[in-house]
Amino acid sequence: MTLFNVHIYREMRLRFDGIEADSPEAAAAIARERTAEDASIVEECDGITLAALVDEVGDEEYERSVTIDFEQGPRPGPGGRDPLVAISVRDGLIEDVSSTVPSTVVIEDWDVFDEDTGGRPLRTIDRIESGMPEAKTERLRRLITDDSTST
Repeated sequence: MTLFNVHIYREMRLRFDGIEADSPEAAAAIARERTAEDASIVEECDGITLAALVDEVGDEEYERSVTIDFEQGPRPGPGGRDPLVAISVRDGLIEDVSSTVPSTVVIEDWDVFDEDTGGRPLRTIDRIESGMPEAKTERLRRLITDDSTST
């Protein structure tokens, strides 16, 4: 038997009280930057379990680490179509992440050390709440269709 350390990524509810802002969007942006320790309420909310990161105990370089995406079933986007996530990279850096439906994106960067653990990869988790513009969505769908028919 092998020992593993398992990190679970799960939706949960965090409540931040008394945020002063000019708009609901500004209040949400302020709360988004806060940590769970700053929340007045932290609770499970019957959300979905999104993924797991499994590290083998003793594997200090994380060479045998595995990320497991728990399938949650289809989450149709606008018009009943499959969801679409777009990640724009420029000069080796992620410039933009957008999606047609609310989704959680886990990004692993094996070129950067995680400051907390000192190991690789650096993992960033981002929750996308708003959809991308319809023109961009349709342009990406055409590219996917063109690429899949040419192979």
